[in-house]
Amino acid sequence: MKKILIALAAVASLGAADFAAARPTPVCDHYVSYLLRTAALDSFPVVLAAVLPCFWIYLEVGKSIHARAAKPNPYQAWIDTYAGDEFESAVRAVITTTDDVAHRASDDTLAAMHAAFTRATQLEWMFWDSAYRLADWPV
Repeated sequence: MKKILIALAAVASLGAADFAAARPTPVCDHYVSYLLRTAALDSFPVVLAAVLPCFWIYLEVGKSIHARAAKPNPYQAWIDTYAGDEFESAVRAVITTTDDVAHRASDDTLAAMHAAFTRATQLEWMFWDSAYRLADWPV
């Protein structure tokens, strides 16, 4: 993950100090806080369901952009990473693991997994939307 973040910073022409000083947007802060709270307080199946949308949506966005992006592109390294076979294999493994865990889960755990997946998907959408709108802290 650190390698990907460093690559993204380089793509955006940020220096190390700029990258270190960057602060998350409100939606990013909320999303990360949600995932950390889930990881700290919920069971492994629920955590899997909560992190799955990030993997899955990045794969789909990467593939979509890869199919349409003009070249050369300053974001090509990012696009290639998330549209690549290696990342897709990792995502498919997370999907398979989550499905396997869900098949063995109790009804209550399965309901919690669905709720976590839904909330994380909403937050992932909001993350992309806020980036598109260049949303920032209002105060």
